[in-house]
Amino acid sequence: MKSLSITLILLVALLINCGNEQMLVTAQCEKVLHGGGCKPDECSKGCRAMFGAAAMGLCFFFQKPNDTCLCRYHC
Repeated sequence: MKSLSITLILLVALLINCGNEQMLVTAQCEKVLHGGGCKPDECSKGCRAMFGAAAMGLCFFFQKPNDTCLCRYHC
């Protein structure tokens, strides 16, 4: 009976953890591509050209809306 309960505990632990692989969180770097106005499509294309296909460009406002293009990419 004791071996059955240990086996049952191991089986339950396996079922709980099955398919729940830990996600690897990679560091994100940020760099300002340009200021003085930002169009979302232009910003995204510029960031991808400079930092690769996984990069994304975001328009942020520091002084007025959509004034700065910020690139986020894997370091």
